[in-house]
Amino acid sequence: MVSSNFERIVEDNKKVISETINKLDGSVSIKDAGDGKGYYFEVKKLDAAGDPLPSEIIYFNSMETKTSFEKTIGNDTEAIVKDAKVAPTEDELKAKGSVVYKFLGEEKDAAGNPIPYYINATSDFLEIVKNNETIQKEITKVVNTGGGTDPGTPEPVDPTKPDPNSYGNVYYGDVNKDGNPILYTVNDGKTYAIDISQNILNEITNNQDIIEKLKEQTTVVVKEGEGAVDTGEVIGGFSVKKKVFSKQLTTPKDKATYAYNSQFEDGFVFAATDKFGRVKSVQILTKDGQLVMSSVTDIVATATKLDFKFGIGTMYSTLPTGVTYDVIVEYVSTEAFPKPKETTTP
Repeated sequence: MVSSNFERIVEDNKKVISETINKLDGSVSIKDAGDGKGYYFEVKKLDAAGDPLPSEIIYFNSMETKTSFEKTIGNDTEAIVKDAKVAPTEDELKAKGSVVYKFLGEEKDAAGNPIPYYINATSDFLEIVKNNETIQKEITKVVNTGGGTDPGTPEPVDPTKPDPNSYGNVYYGDVNKDGNPILYTVNDGKTYAIDISQNILNEITNNQDIIEKLKEQTTVVVKEGEGAVDTGEVIGGFSVKKKVFSKQLTTPKDKATYAYNSQFEDGFVFAATDKFGRVKSVQILTKDGQLVMSSVTDIVATATKLDFKFGIGTMYSTLPTGVTYDVIVEYVSTEAFPKPKETTTP
């Protein structure tokens, strides 16, 4: 009966009891801070006379464990602290392959919003690769050897006897110490020469793109009014050259009324740089490309002058005068092949 009556008394007077308790020294109440800021404790304080002092406010957030991290970059003398709260730029975030981590901890700003921390993995990785010498050396080992081992000093090898089972990365150097660098691989500490001549020959023989490029590079282009050019042919150890002249066939000097002639009256002059030697062939073409004469006789040649007549032996031929022809002279030059290397006096 007493217990029941006490419960009724508390129930009927809980408001008065609560207000009284809240006014006691050290009493604690929980209140809503509003605006989504959460809840806080209000602790009542009384002075010695029993008069109220300003309440102590304790926010729940301030009691929580706050997770955060900081970023440091070493410069060989100290660790420089970098602000991990600096957000990457929009361009950095959108860059292809960019990886950025964003961490939202318990710490909040004045507006109650979580304060973000950032890990810019792309930027940090580049920083490491550019400046960390240990990482650079490890990367170099992997690139050069396919693993984490240093091939060291290669052993001398016979370049004419490569190992068909050799594999790995390819190097270039004077491993035989004979002044002739070669391509080679390193396998289990052994050095093996690589003979690529067969591959090159196969490409030259069967790769149409290579064939066309070689034709383009080796095509002899002879232009009127320019110096002689090499044909790529060698006779008796001397280069064969071609030179083209544009010349009008005039009437014979002693037959001014003739409309035909069997020779160019003034001959052909060669520069010293043409290195003119012996005539190999002469072709005479009209300006539209028609071959009208390819046999000559009575050849008289010096180092700088060439004269001839059209025909074979003592049988002479003629061409119409007043016409300008292209005359292509192919000759064995006085230039030895291969050309001697130029030397300089120190």
